Formats: sequence, C-alpha cells, structure tokens
Amino acid sequence: MTRGAALFATLVSTSLSGCSSLHSNESALTPVGPQAGRLAVLFWAFAGVGVFVWTTVILFLVLGLWRRRSRETVPLLDPPLSRERRIGVVVTGAVALTVAILFALLIGEFGTARAMHRFADSPNA
Repeated sequence: MTRGAALFATLVSTSLSGCSSLHSNESALTPVGPQAGRLAVLFWAFAGVGVFVWTTVILFLVLGLWRRRSRETVPLLDPPLSRERRIGVVVTGAVALTVAILFALLIGEFGTARAMHRFADSPNA
C-alpha cells in the first residue's frame, strides 16, 4: 500500500467513524410537529422539482453544445417548413410543461398553507 493510499484510507475511516451518530432524533432537518412536517414535504417537493428542472436544462444545454453545425456560412433565409413546425412544437411543449410544473407547485403550496391555517385555528395548536 502506498503512502497516499494509506493516508486516504485513514482519512476516510476517520471521517466515517462519526456517521453512526447521525441516526439520532436531534437533527435540524427532522420535522417535529405536524406543521413542520407539512412544510418539510413542501420543501422536498420544491427541491425535487428544482433538481429535475435544472438537470433537464443542463442536459439539453450539453446536447445543444455537443451537436455539430453545418459548415455553411451563408444564412438560411428560407428554412424548411417542416423544421420550423418541429421547432414550434418543441417550444410550445416546453412552455406548456413549465406552466404545468408551476401550477403543480402552486397547488401544493396552497394545500400546505391551508393545512397550516387549519392547524393554527385548532384549539390544540
């Protein structure tokens, strides 16, 4: 075993030795009450949607950068109609998907806010 590998193994084992205590009930990310539970579900839904959207955008960015362009230097003044329709369908679909995602997040937020008000109005709150 080389000196670097031994150092790496020591650092990894030392870092992971404290992981057994991560399963305690004392965590800033563990919701305690019902209101905190509703907010945690909403937060993780927003985070999941955000990660999905970011990953999708980056994937399409990489695909667009990776794709080779033709070496023609003359601009295409009269593009083929089928290509223009296809681009229009893709853009319309992307806009519709964005609107659907935003409405789903809005409905989720309304549901959480309604539940939070219900908790606040209950006598045992």
